[in-house]
Amino acid sequence: MFRKPPSEYFPEVTGTALDGTAYTLPADFEAPWNLLVLTFRDALDRLADQWVLVAERIAANSEGRLAAYELPVVGRGFKPFRSLVNASIGARADADAAERARTIPLYVGKGFQKKLGLRDEDTVHVLLVSRQGRIAWRGEGLLTPEKVA
Repeated sequence: MFRKPPSEYFPEVTGTALDGTAYTLPADFEAPWNLLVLTFRDALDRLADQWVLVAERIAANSEGRLAAYELPVVGRGFKPFRSLVNASIGARADADAAERARTIPLYVGKGFQKKLGLRDEDTVHVLLVSRQGRIAWRGEGLLTPEKVA
């Protein structure tokens, strides 16, 4: 069976960070390069946090060239309940102001995952994406020194 290769570009999506800031991604990313940590399951929060913490340490020394975002992917069917789901995500993470600002739940359908070639919802997916949307690197799963390098 032939499978279409994943897109080399992050698709345009809209979302609202837990702090209330509205985004159109990738255009509204803060930095020229952005590490996106995508999760599909609540149980992956700790693994996602590990990726984000390392990215934030790297970003702190990048002179504004790198930013990190957590993108919990929520099914499109939950969009009418967005405020309740967002409150749940924020409370579950015991989010501080920085975490609320960098966490942008995405209410998207399966087409989003297909475009990115993300078949496994049981792990964390990590993308290094330019503000123009070009995907320069992909990773998934456990954080390792090789992946950090």
